[in-house]
Amino acid sequence: MTHRPKVLLVDDDSDLLELYQEMLSKLPSQPIVRTTNSGAKAIAMLDAEPFSLLLSDLNMPGMDGLQVLAVVRRKYPQMRTAVMTTVTDPQFRMRAYAIGLDLYLEKPNNSE
Repeated sequence: MTHRPKVLLVDDDSDLLELYQEMLSKLPSQPIVRTTNSGAKAIAMLDAEPFSLLLSDLNMPGMDGLQVLAVVRRKYPQMRTAVMTTVTDPQFRMRAYAIGLDLYLEKPNNSE
């Protein structure tokens, strides 16, 4: 049996979660993709089962993406982490990388 990576997607926008899940499911590695719409739920899911990658939005109500990243770095230092966000502020990007982020991706700001 081949190992399928397990990915946790976190975004408060359900349409984007659905789009990301669809895109990731088409990858050759056929990852197992789980989704949630809040940072607190993401931490609970990470505590319940192992994941290979956390892909999170940064701007979310309640626990934001930077807070999620800080918890993940402390509890799961080997986990790969990435964010997809509309935040283009270089200071924000530097804070995310300082926490230990692996990849910072900017969401497109238009429908194309």
